[in-house]
Amino acid sequence: MENVIYKRKIHVVNKKLQYRLIAFVLFMILFSLVVFTGGLLLYYWVEYMYGDNLFKEVITIHKQVTEVRVVEENGVKKTVRVTTTRDIPGVNRLEIILPPLLINNLVIMVLLAIFGIYYTNRIAGPVYRMEKDIEKMLRGERGVRVRLRKGDHFTSLSEKLNILLDEFEKTKNG
Repeated sequence: MENVIYKRKIHVVNKKLQYRLIAFVLFMILFSLVVFTGGLLLYYWVEYMYGDNLFKEVITIHKQVTEVRVVEENGVKKTVRVTTTRDIPGVNRLEIILPPLLINNLVIMVLLAIFGIYYTNRIAGPVYRMEKDIEKMLRGERGVRVRLRKGDHFTSLSEKLNILLDEFEKTKNG
């Protein structure tokens, strides 16, 4: 038996199935983000009702910076790096939290869409392969076998389908 590696070049083989799966996963993530945001807003609303308004809270940030200074010692000028702190006054809590949170959510959505296309290919690809092999068998081709790639899903189904195809050939010939 020859060692043939079956590798799909096209990653979207069943657009309807794959895009529906990706849309479902993205919808669930979006739903989770909405629930998380709703919980966050509920928390701040409860805090506000008890008299603590966190939206009007201002935070002072002490940022550590390295400055280059020219220092004169014994008539000789030297460049010295000095680590010090600089105050960044009056930053609102939302100005600190919101931008990284939104960027993080956007990156997660993009990465999951890419992962979704790859992963759904592992599901839709075998289904597509089995459909094509069944079509070959129905057209009358002999010796049709379902061959899936290593790591694909539905390997046990493809084995059962191969048994069915063998039985179909036997009844057609006999």
